[in-house]
Amino acid sequence: MAMVIDATGRVVPGTVSVLESTEHELSAWMCMTVPTFRFEPARVAGKPVISLFQQAYSFGGPLPSQRKAP
Repeated sequence: MAMVIDATGRVVPGTVSVLESTEHELSAWMCMTVPTFRFEPARVAGKPVISLFQQAYSFGGPLPSQRKAP
């Protein structure tokens, strides 16, 4: 995944993208969920700055739609 993180540590709306995926459902879920994450912003000379952030995620187990109800 790639996204832009602003100087406050929030994901900039509309910047989340999936770079590679084998599961469309999981990718869609991540694109909806990642914008709620909070990050420590990048810093230049000690001051927070906007940055491009890339992170690889690896999941195991069933997809949310494949889980059995409790």
